[in-house]
Amino acid sequence: MNNKTPCNQSTQKFFIELKYIHTYAKYFFRILTVIILIGCEKTDARTIRVGVYDNPPKIEMSNTGTPKGIFIDIIEYIAKCEKLDIKYIFGTWDECLTRLDDGSIDLMPDMAFSDVRNQRFDFNQLVVLSSWLQVFCRKDIFIGSVADLEGKTIAVLEGSIQQQVSGEIRKRFGISYNQVVLHDYATTIKQVESGKADAAIVSRFFGLHMNKEYALVPTPVILDPTNLHFATSKGRNGDLLAAIDKHLALMENDPHSMYYRSLAFWIQEKPRTFIPPFIVWLIASIITMLLIFFVFILLLRLKVSTRTKSLKSAADQLLESREYLKTVLDSVGDAIFVEDSETGRFIDVNRRACEMYGYTYDELLRIDIENLSIGESPFSQNDVLTWFKDAIETGPQSREWLTKHKDGRTFWAEVQIRFAVIGGKKRFVVVVRDISVRKKSEEELLKVQKLESLGILAGGIAHDFNNLMSGFFGYVDMARENAKDENVSQYLQKAMEAIDRVRALTHQLLTFAKGGAPIQKIGHLFPFVQETVKFSLSGSNVACLFTVQEDLWACNFDKNQIGQVIDNLVINAQQAMPEGGTIEVNARNIILAEKEHPLLVKGNYIKLSVKDSGIGISKEIITKIFDPFFTTKPKGHGLGLASCYSIVGQHGGCIDVESELGKGSTFIVYLPAIVGYIQGEEGTNVKTHKGSGTFLIMDDEKIVRGAIEAMLNSLGYNVIHKENGIKTIEFFKENSNITGMIFDLTIPGGMGGKETVAEIRKLNRDIPVFVVSGYAEDPIMKNPADYGFTASICKPFVLAELIEMLEKHMKKQE
Repeated sequence: MNNKTPCNQSTQKFFIELKYIHTYAKYFFRILTVIILIGCEKTDARTIRVGVYDNPPKIEMSNTGTPKGIFIDIIEYIAKCEKLDIKYIFGTWDECLTRLDDGSIDLMPDMAFSDVRNQRFDFNQLVVLSSWLQVFCRKDIFIGSVADLEGKTIAVLEGSIQQQVSGEIRKRFGISYNQVVLHDYATTIKQVESGKADAAIVSRFFGLHMNKEYALVPTPVILDPTNLHFATSKGRNGDLLAAIDKHLALMENDPHSMYYRSLAFWIQEKPRTFIPPFIVWLIASIITMLLIFFVFILLLRLKVSTRTKSLKSAADQLLESREYLKTVLDSVGDAIFVEDSETGRFIDVNRRACEMYGYTYDELLRIDIENLSIGESPFSQNDVLTWFKDAIETGPQSREWLTKHKDGRTFWAEVQIRFAVIGGKKRFVVVVRDISVRKKSEEELLKVQKLESLGILAGGIAHDFNNLMSGFFGYVDMARENAKDENVSQYLQKAMEAIDRVRALTHQLLTFAKGGAPIQKIGHLFPFVQETVKFSLSGSNVACLFTVQEDLWACNFDKNQIGQVIDNLVINAQQAMPEGGTIEVNARNIILAEKEHPLLVKGNYIKLSVKDSGIGISKEIITKIFDPFFTTKPKGHGLGLASCYSIVGQHGGCIDVESELGKGSTFIVYLPAIVGYIQGEEGTNVKTHKGSGTFLIMDDEKIVRGAIEAMLNSLGYNVIHKENGIKTIEFFKENSNITGMIFDLTIPGGMGGKETVAEIRKLNRDIPVFVVSGYAEDPIMKNPADYGFTASICKPFVLAELIEMLEKHMKKQE
């Protein structure tokens, strides 16, 4: 007879369930005891002092005084693994560097590697993050290229790589702008938002963070790609850097590591909520109490089998992990390839790899490295395979590689190859970075250096040529002055005109070499412009039509430099009409009102235009024609119009251009005018000068000394020669009855004019001392009084120019 009644069965079931509850409760309290004991355990661990400054999301100090960011996540994980205690010390970037130098802190995160810093600090070997600098500005400011920084106010962080790069930009590209140096990033951005600065240079990570909190926009100007590391004082804490590299190597090879989780958390744009620690503990306590009260009920309801759920959960986690890894890799700006070391096939690539090479994801998985190689040494497939072999034998490799796009074009890339065992299988992880822009910049820098060398050579040649021409010019001028035969005088005058052309040419060479300010004189542009145009078009199939206002105002201009501008504009117009035609040159007076021209202040101007009927200029390139090195000519150097723009700008004017394809172009030059000028004021009325006494001449060239002596003799002066400054000073100390002196600015291998006049002024501050030189662009020639000279005159010069100078300054002495 079955005696198991429903009551007995219920009783049995109750006691069985009570037994399960007792077992679960026992294990629960044991685990809780272990957690409490571990939390209370106190060990003596090494304490490291870590510097912290504000540069989110990489590193910053929160409002509660707790550091956070990518670098904080990494160092705290490593400290936990290595059983280290961390003491954070907050300050500005510059303060942190000073503390690292004097040993007040042991470790500084987020430091960009450079050769200069490598001499000052020690860095860990592996790259923590790759970064670059970017210019951010307000929405009402347009910055499309480095050239747009001209004249603006740029804010940078004090002591940072941004400050160093900013200085290099100004030197490399010749750009002038105001730089405001501030002690932290927040102040830097506020300067821009308030209008006290136009833009700021920040790192790309701060740029991501800044888009969320500040009303600034990114510009296309990307600068100085660099790698970020941990750093210590030179020669200190090497074991700490080694520990960092050890854990970085493990984390970077594990897609599920804390390293990639931190990157995803801080870099991906998602809302973040901060909960104060005491709230977390309060909630945890409440949850624990609730668990204790309801654990019995939950245990009774969770007795179903969990095997199927566990399998499904594992599959879901695997899929989630793969999607997570793909999202992280696709967010990287470099192409990433994972290659099977045995078959050589790509088994995975990121989105940037597809964009960089033009293949789809599936296409890349069907090809190998041969399809990306140009097939020629040292960038062939065999060369790349050698790099893979080196990665296995000696460690990670970094190379510059000329690689090939799907469409056949080639481009420069930086390749980093790392051998790794992933999931028990041997793989190569290849990171490819497009460095075409950097290579182009290097080529442009080389071009600039070559032009600088050419400029130095041109300046030296022009100076030596002026020295040689000085004597020849002087003697021909004296022969013309003393010629009795009219035909001989005319021939000598023609020779003087030809030599004057040579003098103008050497001045252009010196302008190209020095790029200095113009040496201006008040005068009329015509007939000078007319003669320059005719000379430029001589021998060509192009005619010229002049339309000049009768009462055209005068202006203050450098004949040689404005002549160079006219030459360039006329030659460009002639080249735009290869089949011949007519160039129209117009000149008239205009009065500009306030803001009538965007680049000019109100006032009186001469408007000079050069118009051709050639092929015209397209809208796409007309905005670039004044940029240095921009040219559409196969053999052009791109300096002609850039030089014109610079010269006219230094005269206080500007150049405009109007063009239409198929109809021609008009270049318009505006120069400030001098109203009411009379031609006789130009100084050509000075014809004679008579003097007496003795002049002391210092020049290393005998022929030059002879020519100057002949000129001075004809004016009534006696002359004494000296070859260098030492002999000149010794002579003057013994013979103070000198009327005046003429010094050459440079004496090869000896004391020149600058040093000599300084000693003369110690002996006599009133005696007239004139300086001569073939370097017309030298600051001393432009401002002789600032260096102790009475006046200056450029080689080669004629008697009339010498008379004009002596008449003006020797009369004052008398």
